[in-house]
Amino acid sequence: MTNVECVADLMEYSSFGPLAQMFVVDALLKHATTVSQLSDEALEEWPENPLFHPHSWRGVAKEIRAKLERHLDHPASS
Repeated sequence: MTNVECVADLMEYSSFGPLAQMFVVDALLKHATTVSQLSDEALEEWPENPLFHPHSWRGVAKEIRAKLERHLDHPASS
């Protein structure tokens, strides 16, 4: 199962119905907001990871946050 298939399964096949979709979107937005607000200093404290650079992780968090805020029609918050 791919990551996309896994997330689709979480959102489409829950015994809690649409509440699962709300949970997944809320969790994504909260984590993306947290990571997107990390300072350069905080990112420098992260352990080395051969798969990604911490600044890239923050970059993708900013992108996901912006897309979700547009989707949910949320005003951008710092």
